[in-house]
Amino acid sequence: MSQFLQSLLGPDRGGKLGGWGRGLKISLRAAHVLGAGVFAGGVVLGVASEELEGWLLLLVGAGAAVLVFDVLESPAFLVQTKGVVVVAKLVVLGAIVASGRGEWLLAPILFVSVLSSHAPSAVRHGVWVFGDRVQGGRSNG
Repeated sequence: MSQFLQSLLGPDRGGKLGGWGRGLKISLRAAHVLGAGVFAGGVVLGVASEELEGWLLLLVGAGAAVLVFDVLESPAFLVQTKGVVVVAKLVVLGAIVASGRGEWLLAPILFVSVLSSHAPSAVRHGVWVFGDRVQGGRSNG
């Protein structure tokens, strides 16, 4: 079973990004953070939703692209701390959208996102599921 998991989720299933790919991923991540900051701030400050639509599109579009890059680099991303945080964040955000309530959660989500993305490498790349049977990727991008 562990060899199957390793073959399915291991870092060798993905690929390293070259110079242009890494630069694109970093640029997309910066755009995602910009969109998240302006959108969350706008919601907290009561800015009209139509004024925030562009920022929401930037947030979602850039975030989706970064997620695709992360999974392509290493499918194990989804069971590492950094991936678990992203999946949890998407679940909470989906619940906010579905219910139309809970906007107050945007600030704590942003806070947890920053904490997890700046945590030590051993924490970010730690595998939550399957223990040490899955070795995830260790991208710096």
